[in-house]
Amino acid sequence: MGAALGQKYGVLLGRGDGTFDPITVYIINAGNGFPEAVSLTLGNFNADQNLDMVISLNNSQEDEIVSFTGNGDGTFNLIDV
Repeated sequence: MGAALGQKYGVLLGRGDGTFDPITVYIINAGNGFPEAVSLTLGNFNADQNLDMVISLNNSQEDEIVSFTGNGDGTFNLIDV
């Protein structure tokens, strides 16, 4: 499960029994100004069987979308486009 708030996003890994591991919080470093996360979506966008993440950002300069590929272990890599 993922959640975004302000300049941070968090990932909670499911244990398969209805509970989650503790949240891992990351800082969003994208674009100009101070981005504010508007929404977060998880899905297998590149068909590699790992969850990927897309975050919609809004700041005073411009709106942007930031994409991350999932590594399959709860960590993500920023896609530089």
